[in-house]
Amino acid sequence: MTRVQFLVATAALLALAGGSLALAEKPETARVMIVPDQKEGAVRFVIDGQEQARIDATGLHVVGDINYGGALTDTGRPQAEGQDSNAR
Repeated sequence: MTRVQFLVATAALLALAGGSLALAEKPETARVMIVPDQKEGAVRFVIDGQEQARIDATGLHVVGDINYGGALTDTGRPQAEGQDSNAR
């Protein structure tokens, strides 16, 4: 086998291998992400491309229901009447 034939054969095999690797697996998009947002000062919880919850300086914000199996206890300071409980 001449050097040229070897180079052509090697190039052909690499092309075939590269094409089959590209078709074999596509990287999956992450279904669940926890995204720190430094600009907004928040942490976002994204599921299937949609923000489902966010924690920021004003509290926890949730899209949808919160299910729990226990008791929730408010240990925060009492709010003055008419004051927004999320204001800081």
